[in-house]
Amino acid sequence: MKNIRFRRFVYLIIGLFVYFIIPPSSASAVGEFRADYDVQYNISPTGSTISTQTITLTNRLTNLYPQKYSILIDSTNIRNVIAYDKGGPISPEIKQNDGKTEILLSFNEKVVGFGKSLSFTLRLENGDIAQKNGNIWEVNIPGIVNDPDIGEYTVSLSIPSSFGPNAYMTPMPATGTRWTREQMTSGGISAAYGSKQLFDITLSYHLENSKVTANTQEIALPPDTAYQIITINDLTPKPDTVVRDEDGNWLAQYTLAPGAKLDITARASVAITLNPNPNYTESAPTEGSTKPDQYWETENAKIISLANAYRT
Repeated sequence: MKNIRFRRFVYLIIGLFVYFIIPPSSASAVGEFRADYDVQYNISPTGSTISTQTITLTNRLTNLYPQKYSILIDSTNIRNVIAYDKGGPISPEIKQNDGKTEILLSFNEKVVGFGKSLSFTLRLENGDIAQKNGNIWEVNIPGIVNDPDIGEYTVSLSIPSSFGPNAYMTPMPATGTRWTREQMTSGGISAAYGSKQLFDITLSYHLENSKVTANTQEIALPPDTAYQIITINDLTPKPDTVVRDEDGNWLAQYTLAPGAKLDITARASVAITLNPNPNYTESAPTEGSTKPDQYWETENAKIISLANAYRT
């Protein structure tokens, strides 16, 4: 079932801190660098996700070079942060506040010159990308802000086979197995994996006989459909009998004494699927279910007109 839950997008806010070469004093700048990203998300069978970002900063001016890089992630469930450039490992500065994690990197390299590029890698473990809800694994890959300094931004995703089949994914990869910058600035990726979701439900019924003679009343029990399988685990009190009507509904019947009231509790297990059961067949409508009635005006001219208009 789509969105039983729960659909969430986290946005990355990317900032570059740059310094003039001449003079040596610092100044912030916008648009002096192009940033290209290749981002890989590898999810383990436990749901922990390794995010590996390979980032290339290309100088657009001759007198500036990137010295520091920061990224703000809308999560504090971040750990095992590793970064490096061609000069070796980079010790990240990590701050967490107000549910966010800021990571600041100071580069080993100083790449100077128009069109020159500095490449580095940021790897971290994120515990908020994949969450298990019942039997379904839900995956939400964060989108990015529409920053004009971001050039290419490609994302790939690796899912363990133990998650089961893909139930839904939006959007689908634009280029085979990769998502593009345009897709990521439109809200990221949402997906679910698994074949079915299981629920335990409790239903309460109330019957009352206001007549002066005993009579039989009934309650309707939830049926199987193409998308759900129902197992009744308990029905208290027990009915006199359970019958199936001409429409395929299961009805539990109770005999009530004059003036009697009865509370009934049904406990059931439900298995819901996103794909229909190929072995399920709908009950064909009977003559009794289509004949005119007080609340079933099958011969009403307006209803007939609308039915014909929307008939497929």
